[in-house]
Amino acid sequence: MQNQTQQIIELNKKQTKEETKKLQQQNVLTSAESEQLNNRLVQDLDYYLNHQDIDAKDITRLFKETVQSFENIKITHQVFIVIASTYYCISSQRMMRNYPPKIEMEIQIQVNKAMNDWFAKYQTGNDRLDDLIIQVKNYKKLAFNKDIKADEYTVILNTLTTIRQDGLLTDETMKQMLLIDMAKYANRSNNSNLEILNIYNTVNDIRNLGIEKELTTIYDSNFMQSALPTYSQLKKQVTKRFKWMLQEDLIETEEYVLFTQTILSAIDFCEKSNDDDKEVIKERLVKSIGTLSRSELETEDREAVVDWYYMLAEIKNVNINEELNHWLYPFLKK
Repeated sequence: MQNQTQQIIELNKKQTKEETKKLQQQNVLTSAESEQLNNRLVQDLDYYLNHQDIDAKDITRLFKETVQSFENIKITHQVFIVIASTYYCISSQRMMRNYPPKIEMEIQIQVNKAMNDWFAKYQTGNDRLDDLIIQVKNYKKLAFNKDIKADEYTVILNTLTTIRQDGLLTDETMKQMLLIDMAKYANRSNNSNLEILNIYNTVNDIRNLGIEKELTTIYDSNFMQSALPTYSQLKKQVTKRFKWMLQEDLIETEEYVLFTQTILSAIDFCEKSNDDDKEVIKERLVKSIGTLSRSELETEDREAVVDWYYMLAEIKNVNINEELNHWLYPFLKK
């Protein structure tokens, strides 16, 4: 009979096979590449089952050796997500290995950082723009945000495509395109405004335009303040939401423990910490959300997680907006 770790690893193997097959069907990978990707990732999952005491350095080494073996495969953002999910599974299992009494959060943080740093160096600016365009097309197809209309997504996509394809555009022209669109469309709900900010700030970062402050000013000017909940109310919200998700089989027991323990621990820390220790509070909140995998959650649940951390930061008067944006929209390079 399989133990819980074996069950989770086997489930991840099945998901990996499904995801690599999907990439083949979408013509992102050839049949041979899909098989190569799946076989190597499954091999690494099996390796973990036989070496469950490996540390963050060993998991990172495993990841780097594997991506190096894929030198014949173009690792797009879609492919990277499938690869990274394997080592997220491994590092999350290793992180929880000694629970109770402790969750070794640093293992998850170090592995996630190493993978994201590697991918940031691997991608060219045009690769990142291509990924961003694909992401926004998916947003449009799925009606990702009800406050952004289909024809508005089309305008945003046209702006991105023009910047990607027209090599004669000056920096000044690109700045004006982004700022005009930002002012025109980022005037609805906080969530839709944040989505647009992240899209255009990604372009700003890729093309090194230096207008982050101007884009953020437009976002801030349309931000709608709401009353902040108490720590007790936040704890009830977190517990209620994840308990419901567990009952509906949307998450596994282990994921329920990880999400609730991590977020409740962050709430407790803020409740007990001195308001003057802002750097310590910021570091703790950033590390805390960094241990959570967004891929395990639906869009609405990811936004709820970000809202909780945002409210904690607001209560303690620290700014972690950039880190929250990056967690919610991972294509945005920090």
